[in-house]
Amino acid sequence: MSKAKDVVVVGSSLSGFVVALECAKLGLKVAIVADRIDVPKSPLADNDEGLRWLAEQLEGVTVVEHPPTPQLVVAHDGTQRELPRESILGIPSSALSEAVIQIIGKGNATKAYLDRIKPVLTIGKEKELGTLVEKRMGRAVLRVMVEPVVFELFGLLPDQVEASVAAPGLNEALTRTGSLANAVLALGEVWQKHTKRYEVTDLQQAIRKACDFWQIELLDGESNDARVAQLKKDARQIVVADDIPDTGAVHNANFARWLEAAKPAVRESVTVQIDGTAAALKPGLVAMVDDEKYGPVSVCALPEQHLYKVCLAAREMGSEQRLIDAADITRIFNKLHASIEDSTQLPAHSALQATTIIRRSGIEISPTGTRGQENALIGIQAEISEIEGEKPVGLWLAGGDTSRAINQAKSLAVEVRRHLLGIA
Repeated sequence: MSKAKDVVVVGSSLSGFVVALECAKLGLKVAIVADRIDVPKSPLADNDEGLRWLAEQLEGVTVVEHPPTPQLVVAHDGTQRELPRESILGIPSSALSEAVIQIIGKGNATKAYLDRIKPVLTIGKEKELGTLVEKRMGRAVLRVMVEPVVFELFGLLPDQVEASVAAPGLNEALTRTGSLANAVLALGEVWQKHTKRYEVTDLQQAIRKACDFWQIELLDGESNDARVAQLKKDARQIVVADDIPDTGAVHNANFARWLEAAKPAVRESVTVQIDGTAAALKPGLVAMVDDEKYGPVSVCALPEQHLYKVCLAAREMGSEQRLIDAADITRIFNKLHASIEDSTQLPAHSALQATTIIRRSGIEISPTGTRGQENALIGIQAEISEIEGEKPVGLWLAGGDTSRAINQAKSLAVEVRRHLLGIA
């Protein structure tokens, strides 16, 4: 670098930019080592006005609430039914409601209602979401209502996802209210706020303008995938980890252990187009299919006509990529049709042969979403935090919640400023 800097942020995440912005506002010399500012293109989760706060700091940014799509599942009788609005990840707040009875049948709904008279589970006793739901409400609620939703969201089955990550506060609310249904009811308003998603426009351009205004230098760097804010005075590092740092760029033993624990799983997801007659799969439908080649597969009907998203189970990063072809899609959709009662309205099998794969992408699953990873990450975060000048923070550490990540980054900036200014 041509000039000495007080703070150097290596990486291009929103969290890193917030740290840089908050430091620059105080007059510190800041550089962001990255060839671009990486702004997520998909709608962002924001439960505490974090995005709106960021928009207020910048010019020309608009924050728009992303309307939710009603979520449907394939019911026990093969019909497509909408999940109750008062539910979390498909877990209903009222097991005997008409909506639940239509989805799993009266007998299974009655079994699920017994959740209200079962002994209360203590906090943390049931870690996996699948085990928690099955023990409290039964297998029908788990398989028909919860499994498709969780798999579409995480690329993992419910017994591979920790309840504290998939639905924060659910176990605690269960202990407090006495039943899983009451816990869902108690968390309803909080959950709806937590799961609100927003689209931001012109954020990339506004950040570049802000960098110029606050004299934050954008420098090209080979380590642009790392997330490290480095203090000039003693070269101690502060991690701002939204993605996985490059192991070759990090020489600290703590970071090597961090990388191993934080390695995400990746699921294969493709969007396909079905040619032929109009499909009867309603937009918002999430359905599970057990495929002999890929195992668990979810099919999601998108709002656009004839478009469907097909998601495979998460795989570990670095393993051989599994490619879906038209024959696979035909087989998966044929199995799905067999599970739906009124298949006369669905595309003919001959039409399925004309399936076109129009997009393929690998979607990273939050490392804290996998079984056992949350405690490992918490432990390593605590170790790194004990070292003076090091503090892990980032979007995926905040569970994908943009507001939480932004607030953590703001707190981190305060620590950096106090350290550099010699304030105890």
